[in-house]
Amino acid sequence: MRIPLQPDQSPASVLTAFLRAEATKVDLVFPSSTAFFDDPANLDLLIVQAKLSGKSFHIITENEILAGKLAAMGVSVEHAKEHAAKAEHRVHQAEEKKAKPDTSKETSIKRGRSFEEIQRDLSENGVDEFTKRYFDLEAPRAEKSENPGHSTDVSGPGDSSFVEVREIKSSRSLRHANRSEASSTGKNAPPSLEEPQNYEAEYAKIAFAEEEITSFVKKPARGDEGSLEKSDLGNQLAFAKYYSRRVLFLSIGGVILLLAGIVWGLTQLPRATLTVFAQREKAAFSVDVLASQKVSDVDLETRSIPLQRIQADKEIASTSDAKTQGTLDKKASVSATVINELPHPQPMIPSRFQSATGQIYWSQRNIKVPPAKSVGGKLQPGTLLLDLIADKTGKEFNLECSQKAPCRFSIPAWKGTENFGKLYALATSPVRGGAVGRGYIVGKDEYKKAELALKDNLQREAQKELIAQVPTGFTLLESTITSDTATISSTPGEGELALDGKFTIHGKVSLRAFLIKTNDLKSLIDKITKAQIPQDKLTRPESVTFQYSLQQFDLDKNQALMKVQAQEELQLKLDPQAITQTLLGKSEAEVQKILTDMPHVQSAEVVLWPFWVRKIPSNPARVTIEIK
Repeated sequence: MRIPLQPDQSPASVLTAFLRAEATKVDLVFPSSTAFFDDPANLDLLIVQAKLSGKSFHIITENEILAGKLAAMGVSVEHAKEHAAKAEHRVHQAEEKKAKPDTSKETSIKRGRSFEEIQRDLSENGVDEFTKRYFDLEAPRAEKSENPGHSTDVSGPGDSSFVEVREIKSSRSLRHANRSEASSTGKNAPPSLEEPQNYEAEYAKIAFAEEEITSFVKKPARGDEGSLEKSDLGNQLAFAKYYSRRVLFLSIGGVILLLAGIVWGLTQLPRATLTVFAQREKAAFSVDVLASQKVSDVDLETRSIPLQRIQADKEIASTSDAKTQGTLDKKASVSATVINELPHPQPMIPSRFQSATGQIYWSQRNIKVPPAKSVGGKLQPGTLLLDLIADKTGKEFNLECSQKAPCRFSIPAWKGTENFGKLYALATSPVRGGAVGRGYIVGKDEYKKAELALKDNLQREAQKELIAQVPTGFTLLESTITSDTATISSTPGEGELALDGKFTIHGKVSLRAFLIKTNDLKSLIDKITKAQIPQDKLTRPESVTFQYSLQQFDLDKNQALMKVQAQEELQLKLDPQAITQTLLGKSEAEVQKILTDMPHVQSAEVVLWPFWVRKIPSNPARVTIEIK
């Protein structure tokens, strides 16, 4: 397989064409003037790629000096004239062999024979690959089979894009030569297949026709735009151009980075970083601090900081066993509030009260309900607490009443009068105790035990929820945690009948507490310390520690008074610029001695960069110092 190359073809394009060739033996046809061999590395790279790909190459060139140099280097090379002469000699041998009669088989090539037979005869007669390819291109594109409806494609094969370009151009030149011969002899017919042409010599003449190859690539013939030969060649040329640009850009980028690194090194190196630890001492004191919701920021004069308040509500219900057996015939009861909206007091004897669902309850004593009064322009009714008992025994008199959904009891005797809507009773707790039958009675000891367990559980769970509300950076003043009286109720209640032997006890509690922001207290401690130390010393706010004890607090006023035991580290002031000027240009040993002799320096760390630097730079801009 032969690959014609152009004078200005880049090394990357040459290597790409060689590696993409399908044949294992490749002839690389170089023109007389080429830049490929200007750099010996290109030939070395070609040899390495040939070994890696398992291929071999043979160089054909018109440059006699280049052929001699390559031959001296052990490269397989051949001059173009010598190659053409060998090709012409092979053609003559083929002609002589054809002229001899062959009785063993028929060697004549007829127009009507199949394309496969022509190729086989050419191979047997020793005709080279180039001649066979020529016949491929000149032969008819398809031969119809003798069988109807069957045809055989006899289009010529192609190894690669470069090879096909060469073959097409060789065919074109041969046709031109044949037309010239026909005109001289007066014939207008194409050359006969039995008259072999000097194809190798023709190819040697046109192999270096650079302008014709370039024009073929740039201006394809009409109808051949989609052919594989042109497409592959164009792709290879485009890839070679892209590869060359990429190498150029990478080279330029590398040079720019190198120059930038050099400039940076000249302006920034060498460098030194010094960390100086000053001598420290501790200041400890005690102070009273007021935390209040009325304070919005840390106040040094009043020794006060802001205060926040949080609250957690918890409800729990648990079921316990009633173990005392007995018979119960009991009326339900409740403590209700009688409300009088009339402007005069209202006396009452034991009277009937009716619920919204029709149950009748009785008061147990004579009463006199206070009159309504006008307070601030608004009517405020008179009230009186009164016990009501169900008219009959039974659990149907038990009612679910609460603060959110109170039960209203009217007085049936006053129905139709003005007193009916203005005198009534409200119950905000459940009506309990009504039961008839035999079962388990909720005993006093059983109830108390369940109540204590529920209160402990309520307190524990509510405190967990309270602590979970403390934000990050805040301190919970645990001594300020207080709880409202837990609301406890039971169904059935103490002394009531539990038909299934179970009673449910329900509880609710609310916890409240105060919070302070930890940094607010540390900031106040630092301000107090700064106000008490001389000017040649500095405080270290990050070293502040404290302990507190609660003196008193008021949930209504939202404030707490604390006794705080505080500690903070102090250090003497050091001048970074003075230290830097003292150390400029000094060696590591000198730096160590100078820093050791400074009375207010506890220790120091020195970092020199790059690693080969052994002195502090003389330029202060390249020295970084930090006082800790």
